[in-house]
Amino acid sequence: MRRVDLNFWRLYDIRFIAGRPFDQQEFDACADVVVIAERLAREAFGSTEEAIGKNYFVGFRPKRVVGVTEDVSSLFTFAYGEVWVPYYTKDPAWGSEGLRGGFEAMVLCKPDVDPSEMKQQIESSLDRLNASLTEYELVLPDLSTYVERQFFRDDFLNPMATCIFLGLILLIVPAINVSGLISSQMSRRLSELAVRKAYGASRLTLMSQLLIENLLMAFIGALLGFLLSCLLLWLGKDWMLAGGYTSGNFEVSIWLFLRPAVFLMVLGVCLLFNLLSVFIPAWNATRRPIAEVISGE
Repeated sequence: MRRVDLNFWRLYDIRFIAGRPFDQQEFDACADVVVIAERLAREAFGSTEEAIGKNYFVGFRPKRVVGVTEDVSSLFTFAYGEVWVPYYTKDPAWGSEGLRGGFEAMVLCKPDVDPSEMKQQIESSLDRLNASLTEYELVLPDLSTYVERQFFRDDFLNPMATCIFLGLILLIVPAINVSGLISSQMSRRLSELAVRKAYGASRLTLMSQLLIENLLMAFIGALLGFLLSCLLLWLGKDWMLAGGYTSGNFEVSIWLFLRPAVFLMVLGVCLLFNLLSVFIPAWNATRRPIAEVISGE
């Protein structure tokens, strides 16, 4: 369950299947309304349309269902929820000058607004709010961007160093391993190249054939690897991606993870290493005397 304000539905693009989000009048009146996910609506009421206007108990308290949303994947930790209720700050029962203890807020910057400028604006607004309070004070201990909060909090990790380190692990190390295997295979074909060269094959013909074979095998390997990754992701999406938030099944589009530019960049790095692992041994073999290559000298 998430307590959200009206801007939550403007910040996140969550599609409503039936009904609507709670409105300003319901929010100001502290009405007992709720928005639920599609899975809960079907389990409790049979369909999304039947859920609208019915009571759904939250914390043993009946709340009127005003909207039903599509199921949100628990992969989206800040947007994920199954039940959304208004985050009231004007409830007189709290009696804390409109503050309700701990909370989490998200701010969407415009494309031309720098995050540091946004932080200054938030701090200025915070100072004005605290100046109007007499008994309490609002403190924001962690004011950071999404990337900083998720990966680089408290300056424990340097973003540039982390990205370079991950790039070395995910790209260069596997590519070098594959290049070593291809180079080993090429060393066993040097005698073949020498024999073909003795029968009149030109250096261009030998090099072209080897490069085409290598690039074709690398492309087929990359395609098979991608298809296998998609299959494993689809089979294990609940225990790999759900993160323990929900026991219900959820669908995650593979296009969420596959970015054409990133895929092409990774494929290009692999092809480059494979190309070098074939080109250099083949170039050396075609330049050496035939007798030396056959004898293994």
